Amino acid sequence: MRIAALDLGSNSFHLLIANAHPDGTFEPLLREKETLRLADVVTRAGRIGEEGAARAVEVVNRFRTLAESVGAEEVVACATSAIREADDSATLVDHIEAETGVRVTVISGKDEARLIFAAVRASVILEPSRLRGFAPEEINILACLGRFHRRGNPKLSFEPFNSVPPARRNRVLKLIALLRIADGLDRSHTQAVESIGVKLEPDRVRLVVQARGDIDLELWGLRRKRELFERVFELPLEVELAS
Repeated sequence: MRIAALDLGSNSFHLLIANAHPDGTFEPLLREKETLRLADVVTRAGRIGEEGAARAVEVVNRFRTLAESVGAEEVVACATSAIREADDSATLVDHIEAETGVRVTVISGKDEARLIFAAVRASVILEPSRLRGFAPEEINILACLGRFHRRGNPKLSFEPFNSVPPARRNRVLKLIALLRIADGLDRSHTQAVESIGVKLEPDRVRLVVQARGDIDLELWGLRRKRELFERVFELPLEVELAS
């Protein structure tokens, strides 16, 4: 499946067109960038205004046309802080959709922070050569974490995993397993879990969770995510709430 992702950022609008493969990997085909500096406009005036809106519509329309010309089957657009904080945010989003047919999702500050973090893992998968300061083996490990930290089992058909020395593949699996536990315990994305203690026992690993409010969703997420942990550490994982 070929998809187009639009990032309507504070200073620049970005377009990425990529092929999404059944195994969850992506093959980037085309990147475009247009600098609008909407953050400067919003900082001065508190709103984007007609001139800024016209420029935004022109760029989104050009990106959509480009995506369609290369056969993109889906166009996804997200807007971040400058558009989110502008007084005329809703008007701009409605105007973009009316003029271009592209529906824009304005993401919250918390979601934006989460996506920025995820984008670091995504950049490893899409363009590992862009990373600086990492050894080749470290880049391969980061690629594995980005690809499998939520679901799926690493296979030798995934080139970065195949490139990790056999003696270190189990370490990669353990890192992935730990990330899945962390992901499960933030299932609601409300940071309800405040701290975690670990008790290592001869026949099990016990997590002691300090939380605020109801964490039934987090506990459900943990149960769904613990299979890899139990397999690679060869111990059952249990959880208890701190008194």
